[in-house]
Amino acid sequence: MKVGISRNSAGKVEASALIGAAMLHGFEGIQFKTSQLREWGFDPEILLKIEDQVKRGVGGVVGCEGEIVKGNARDMGGGGVVFHPGGDFGKWEFMTDDVLRFVQRVGGEHVCYCFAPEGNQEEVASQLLATGQRFMDAGVAFSFHNHVNTIVCTLEEVGQMCELLDPSVCGLTFDTAHAALGGMDDLGKAIRQLGRWITNVHLKDLDEGGGGSGGSGGRGFCPLGQGELDLSPALEALREMDYQHWLIVDEESPNCTADKACELSANYLIKHGVMKARG
Repeated sequence: MKVGISRNSAGKVEASALIGAAMLHGFEGIQFKTSQLREWGFDPEILLKIEDQVKRGVGGVVGCEGEIVKGNARDMGGGGVVFHPGGDFGKWEFMTDDVLRFVQRVGGEHVCYCFAPEGNQEEVASQLLATGQRFMDAGVAFSFHNHVNTIVCTLEEVGQMCELLDPSVCGLTFDTAHAALGGMDDLGKAIRQLGRWITNVHLKDLDEGGGGSGGSGGRGFCPLGQGELDLSPALEALREMDYQHWLIVDEESPNCTADKACELSANYLIKHGVMKARG
């Protein structure tokens, strides 16, 4: 599997810090978020524009004095995009134009649509398949995202949606934290049941104390290994199915620098045999 990280940023300085930290700690790519694309005006040249800033920022912005980033920022777009298109299907076509143009230019391999629409699953599935066909024709994988408090929250709901989809056109981004919030206590079992559709994974932990951001019911998102979730069964299930797609650390922890978030995430994945230690 390919390992990347996704994290919001505010401004090009923070974006360069994130990309530099991800490169420094051994991640293979970034999965860009909605806020970043909109802030940049869907500018597909963004990675080229901040290339020098990424290099210069290692000792200052990123906070890794003396460290050297190997590689190029322009090669970090492979993780693609996780995008929130909203529930107005009439606007999806135009937004898809922008997302597709961006992801093709940065070398993105995957686009995930995360939504909370009202309506029935058949209507949503039809829109997902139509959108997915556009990405498929362009050689980009496409998926929907399970999410708490939506029509794809519980294992039953996610499974029902998957049954309406052709996985070659629209797969599933399986988010571990949202799965747990949706009542999927056995993450390994859920992954095995939904494995045929899983083409992207968001690995994320939950803080029972509610100190992290997002989440639901007093449980917030936090760095890997710092919360309550045992993610080992999920990783084992992915190994069993010989998962070859992107594994994205969906990092949404507050009060944590980009470098620290990347460091904690990488250390956790190294400990669990998903990434190799830097040497």
